[in-house]
Parts: sequence; C-alpha cells; structure tokens
Amino acid sequence: MKHDLVYVLGKGSKYDNLEIKISITSMLKFCDHWVGNIYVVGENPKISNPRVKHIYAPDITKGNKDANIIHKLLTAI
Repeated sequence: MKHDLVYVLGKGSKYDNLEIKISITSMLKFCDHWVGNIYVVGENPKISNPRVKHIYAPDITKGNKDANIIHKLLTAI
C-alpha cells in the first residue's frame, strides 16, 4: 500500500528550495516502495517528475505562519 506525501512550502527559500528538492528526490529513490504521489503546496520547487504535483496556495497573512500552514493543508485536502 502506497501513501501520498504533502510538503508545505512558505514563500522565499534561502537555498532556492534545494532542501525540498533533495528531500523529494530521496523519498522517490529510497522509499519508492511506499510513496505514492507527492503534493507540494505553496511555491513551485520545479521538480520534473510525474509523481510530484504542485498545488498553488499563496500565503494569506504576512505575520501568522500557523494560519498560512493551516490554509495550505486545507487547500491540499
């Protein structure tokens, strides 16, 4: 049985989302037997893999990170 993964990204990465790219690449390489689709909510890390799906969800507030995360998770659901 495969499980879907959800990555929630904020706006502006110090390393151009390299840490997310490495994490997703590692999941696809080493955990392929249990990972289904991978959904990235927020910014687009520009990973070219048919199993990685991007869901656009902008930050709705500037000062409340928790509200942004909840909004993005609800968008993914």
